[in-house]
Amino acid sequence: MLVGHLTAGEPGPPPPGQRRTGVVWVHGIGTQKPGDSLFDWTRPILDTFAEWRRDHDDHHPDDVVGENPVTAASVSDPDNRWIAVDIPAFKRRPRAEWLFTEAYWAGDVRPPSFSASAAYLLGHLRMIIRGIATGYGLREPARKVRLEQLVRDHPGDPRLAELKLAMRGRWRVTDALDAFWQNPVVRFLLMIVATPTAILALAVYAFLHAVPIPAISSRARIAAADTFIVDWFADLAVILDDQSQSAAVRTRLLERVNWLKRNGCDDVVLLAHSGGTIVSYATLLRYPESEFAVAKLVTFGEAIKLGWHLEEEVGDWRDGNSVRGNLKDRHPQLRWVDVWASYDPAPSGPMHEEDGCPLIAVDKLSAVPTGKVIEVESRPVTNFMHLALDHGGYWSNDEGFIIPVIRHIDDARGNGDGARFFGDPLDRTLRTERRRRRVALLLAWRWTALAAVVLSLGGLIVSDITDAAATGGWVATAFGFLPGHEIVSGTIDGVGKVVGVILSAVGLGGFVGAVTEAGASILGGLVPLAAVWIIFSRGNGSWNAHDELERRAIRSEHMGASGLASAHSEAALLVGGLVAVVIASTCGAAGPVIGSVAVPAVVICLVVTAIIALVLRYIGRRPPHSAAAARVAAMSGTRARS
Repeated sequence: MLVGHLTAGEPGPPPPGQRRTGVVWVHGIGTQKPGDSLFDWTRPILDTFAEWRRDHDDHHPDDVVGENPVTAASVSDPDNRWIAVDIPAFKRRPRAEWLFTEAYWAGDVRPPSFSASAAYLLGHLRMIIRGIATGYGLREPARKVRLEQLVRDHPGDPRLAELKLAMRGRWRVTDALDAFWQNPVVRFLLMIVATPTAILALAVYAFLHAVPIPAISSRARIAAADTFIVDWFADLAVILDDQSQSAAVRTRLLERVNWLKRNGCDDVVLLAHSGGTIVSYATLLRYPESEFAVAKLVTFGEAIKLGWHLEEEVGDWRDGNSVRGNLKDRHPQLRWVDVWASYDPAPSGPMHEEDGCPLIAVDKLSAVPTGKVIEVESRPVTNFMHLALDHGGYWSNDEGFIIPVIRHIDDARGNGDGARFFGDPLDRTLRTERRRRRVALLLAWRWTALAAVVLSLGGLIVSDITDAAATGGWVATAFGFLPGHEIVSGTIDGVGKVVGVILSAVGLGGFVGAVTEAGASILGGLVPLAAVWIIFSRGNGSWNAHDELERRAIRSEHMGASGLASAHSEAALLVGGLVAVVIASTCGAAGPVIGSVAVPAVVICLVVTAIIALVLRYIGRRPPHSAAAARVAAMSGTRARS
């Protein structure tokens, strides 16, 4: 069966006169399904290309390329999924094609039992947490130097006005908040608190898992911790120490690369995430360039350093180890780019060599490979400045990740300077600085919400006119009017009595009595916490919606303006809402003086907030496409208006 020039299930030969570059996604540990990495991770690149092509057509009406970059794709063969992407002629570079595929290996791994997985994790937790705490918070030291150099290199350029925003004092506030995690004392405290907590939690969970009572053990087995311990972390043990299975995983990657070469790819680029960096490194060490022809390795959220440390921990760090060796020996022309987010716990900082794995970390690759050890371009990026979000946040970072990846694929054998896309270094820095400022605001928003929680609770405790118990009583009374409330309240009451009996049996009856007596006050204290959480969640959703709109503005050679009136308006409303919660908590959410103090103060705060937000709404820039704003709002669950 033929589809145009394609045989169903195969991409066919490259178009006449066009170079074809193969791209392989190498996923990390986890429960991925076939096709997840190919389609989910390629989509942000395609979105960027679509926006770039629309802008190109607007500026080159005589050379229209069309907005859709995908020429063909196939899922007809479950083991052979691919996407072909058209790369237009631009900047004296001829038309080309990129062929994306994935090296899916999660389905080939047979994880060990829960008890073996838990024992492996328990034995290595201390080392893992120590590594995270040591590297967590490390930042790029060369950023200020790079910005100052760009200012000197572009005298009189009007774009410098935006670049200099990064050097102004108001942004140093968020830099200071970010610097909190750089403090060695903070990281040490993080380590000494997290280590015993994690070990205790794992030990308790493993005990419950082994209890010979079906009602308890079965409940433990369906918990999310099973997925992490067996399907996520235990995969590390498989790809590092199970020789047969790790060889099968390497063979899967080898087959994908050779498939690309058979289908006319001149160069192959590996894009490896997390544990996929261990798979890629081990495969490159195992097969020489003549058998495994890879031009460039791009790692992001890498876990190879973790793999090295795990192998050292078990005393298996010797010649012949699958992840120990000099890549330069078998791949002398390989280019390696490593992208890491400062809050990503997997890399825990920039790439560095290990004994037996020599490398040189550089800010930028040399024009041609040199030396006896491999160069690694270490690229720090700003994802979300969040421990839980940064590891998966690379695909939402167009400025720091997607655009550099596009450039490195387009210049597979070089250092990126030969790419046809996004060639202006000042524009590229402006893009990353915009991202940094937006995420700095998100970081400041988290700290602001935390401050609101502290001030609200402090107001409830310290204020003479606040009556948390009265507020708790009001909540309990209102809850009592809801139909079916007996189910919830009865369950809570029953669990509370069981806990009370257990604590009383171990001599903590007084504590039980104190908690019971303070029940109304505790419930009242939860009211401002719930209000802050609602406002905080709304702020996160609004930020995500506006972040998508800002990313759309930078996906072309000609960047759009930054800053939206709706974002400024939303920020005013959200901060004003937090201030109102703090005022209500301090002045009395309930009690005899509610009418004379709390209500007028809260009303005045909300009115002033509404006026400021309304003014900001109509004096700033609006999104160029109202439909885009509506689509983003629908995706993020917010109401982003143009």
